[in-house]
Amino acid sequence: MSDFDQLVERRGTDSVKWDELAQKFGRADVIPMWVSDMDFPTYPAIQRALAERAQHPLYGYTLKPPDYGAVVLGWLKRRQGWEPDADALVHVNGVVRGLATAVACFTQPGDAVLVLSPTYHPFRAIAEHQGRRLVEVPLAWDGRRFVIDFDAVRQAVASTRVPAAILCSPHNPVGRVWERGELLQLGQLLLDHGVLVLSDEVHSDLIYPEYRHIPFASLSPEFAANSVTFMAASKTFGLAGLQTSVAIIPSPTWREPFAAMQDALGSGLVNTFGITATMAAFRDGDGWVDALMAYLAASRDLMLQYFAEHIPAIRPVRPEGTYLAWLDCRGLSLADDALPRWFLDRAGVALTDGRDFGEQGRGFQRMNLAMPRPVLHEAFGKIAAAAQA
Repeated sequence: MSDFDQLVERRGTDSVKWDELAQKFGRADVIPMWVSDMDFPTYPAIQRALAERAQHPLYGYTLKPPDYGAVVLGWLKRRQGWEPDADALVHVNGVVRGLATAVACFTQPGDAVLVLSPTYHPFRAIAEHQGRRLVEVPLAWDGRRFVIDFDAVRQAVASTRVPAAILCSPHNPVGRVWERGELLQLGQLLLDHGVLVLSDEVHSDLIYPEYRHIPFASLSPEFAANSVTFMAASKTFGLAGLQTSVAIIPSPTWREPFAAMQDALGSGLVNTFGITATMAAFRDGDGWVDALMAYLAASRDLMLQYFAEHIPAIRPVRPEGTYLAWLDCRGLSLADDALPRWFLDRAGVALTDGRDFGEQGRGFQRMNLAMPRPVLHEAFGKIAAAAQA
C-alpha cells in the first residue's frame, strides 16, 4: 500500500504540474497546486504490471485483453453499484478527447452546448474550437453549497437549440456530488427537451465518505438511452499521462456513430501501457482507493479547519468529491488580475485562477489537495503568512 506522506521528486520528469511552472506562472520556486494531477505514488500493483509489460521488448499496436470488459464492469458494480451491458463499453484516448469526439458527432456548427458554470475549462475549448456556442447556466449558492438552478436550465433549453449538455459529475471545480433527486430532475428536464447528456464522471471514484456517487445513466433505462458517460482510472490512480479512458454508451443510436467518428478521426487506438495500468487498477485497487480517500478526507478537513482559524478572509467551499478545493477569495478584496499574483508573489503557491472556469469564477481560485500532507502544511502556512502580513 502506498505511503501518501512520501515526497517524490517530480522536477525533471517532464511533469506538466512541476516542469511547466516557469513557463506558465513566470517562476518555478512556488508550490504547484494548480493542474488536477496527484503527487502520490500510484497503486503498487500498477507499477508491477507496467514493469512486467515493459520487460517484453515490443510495444506495437495493442488489442484490449479478452477480460478487459469484465474487469471494468466489475469495478463499476463494486464501487458504484452500476451494471451496464458489456456492449456499451467503448475505448477512448482520454475523457476530454472523448467529449470532443461526442460534441463533433452529436452537434453541428452553431449549435449550443449547455454546461453548469463555473465549469471545467476544457469544456469551453471543446465548444469554441468546433464552432459551437457554450450556454453557461450558473450554479446557485444556497448558503452552504452550490446547487443546480433548474429554472435557469429550463429557460436555456427552451429558448435555444441545445442538442447536448455536458454534465460534470462530481463537479469540477466546486466539488459537488450530485444527489439522486438533483440528477433525476435535471435528467428529466433534458430528456423532455431532447438534450443528450454527455456525463464526465472521471472523478467518480474520488468521493468523500459522507457522500455517494450516482452514475447518471444508472437512474433509469430512459436516462441511460439518452446519455454518453466517460470515466477512467486516470484521476483515481494518477494515470492521466497514459491517455486511457472508457465511454459507456448504452444505446446503439449513439454508440455506433460515436465509434464511427472515432474511426474517422483516427482516434481510439489502445495505449499499450494505459490498458495494462487500467486493468491492474480496476482488477483489485479497491483497498488502495479507500486508503487514498481516507487520506484526502483528512487533508480536506485540515484545510477547512486551518482556513477557518488562520485565514478567515478565504472561505473554502467544502468539497464532497474530487481532490480539488474551490476557494472563495473575495474577502481579500483584490482585483481580478491581482488575485492570482497575490498567491504567486506573496504566498508562493500556484493555483488555478477562477476566471478560467467562466465569469462565475471571478474572485475564486481552485486548489489541488492531492499532495503529501507536509507539503499542504507548508502551503497553508505560506498563505496564512501572506494574509496576515
